[in-house]
This record gives sequence, C-alpha cells and structure tokens, in this order.
Amino acid sequence: MPGRDTANDLVVQYVDSWLSQDAAQFLDTLHDDVIVRECYGPVYEGKEACERWFRTWHDEGNRVLRWTIRSFLFDPETTMTAFEWDFSCVADGKEHAFLGSSHVTFRDERIDSINEYEMTADQYRCYATIDRQ
Repeated sequence: MPGRDTANDLVVQYVDSWLSQDAAQFLDTLHDDVIVRECYGPVYEGKEACERWFRTWHDEGNRVLRWTIRSFLFDPETTMTAFEWDFSCVADGKEHAFLGSSHVTFRDERIDSINEYEMTADQYRCYATIDRQ
C-alpha cells in the first residue's frame, strides 16, 4: 500500500495526464482492475475501458482546460486519498466548469478506484445580509 507521498503523486500524475492528454501517463497510474465512477454517472471498469474512454474523449476534440487540486486528505489506515478540485473543460463544443472532490483507493502502488463528486461552481452565501454584530 502506498504512503501519503506516493498516493498524492499518483493523483497528481493522473490529473496532469488529462491536462497534457498523455495516455501513457494516464494508464501508468491505473491498476489493471481499476474502477472509475464519474460524478455524473458513467462507470469505467478495468484499464482497457479506461484507455478507451480517455482516447475517445480526446479524439472527439474534448480537452481539459483546468484541473486544479485544492487540497489533499490521506487516511493511512485505509490508504485512501480524498482531494478537492476546481475543473473546467471543453466537451461537445461547450465549456463546462465545476468544483468537486474525488475519493481514491490504491492497490499495488497504482490507483484502484476513483469516485468523483461534483459541486456546482455557482455558489452563494445564505443569509449574507444578516448583521454579524
């Protein structure tokens, strides 16, 4: 099981592979039996399915514009990493942007699973006009 530094390095390499459209780097981060669950529904099981997803998504002219990691949380007991992010891309000719987090597990020094969660980028403060005196 990886330690904090290895886990975080794998996550950074995974994110960077999307930014640079580097399929070899992307695949190098993944365990053969990986499962990726995207925040809006699609699930990719196995490295082959993930490779097809990565290549097809980019071949269709889509691209990640920004994927900024905002924070990491590592649990040494389960060796799970959670990270918050700020994401934008062009997909199907439209720009999309949202905030989110991912929970990542590891096996054999590779990413074993990723579960993504999305939060709307349009946030506002409730009760912002209440006097705080």
